[in-house]
Amino acid sequence: MAIRFYHVVSEAGKERWLKKYWNVSLRQIETSVVLCDKKWSEKQTKVG
Repeated sequence: MAIRFYHVVSEAGKERWLKKYWNVSLRQIETSVVLCDKKWSEKQTKVG
């Protein structure tokens, strides 16, 4: 099962990344789930 290799991004992080990289509606942001791998998550924690 591929999903066990990923982590769910926080609500605040999800909104920030969806708005930064995609042009999506608020409704789509509310209903979306954003996943990241451990390496990406650790990098974002160090960046800020």
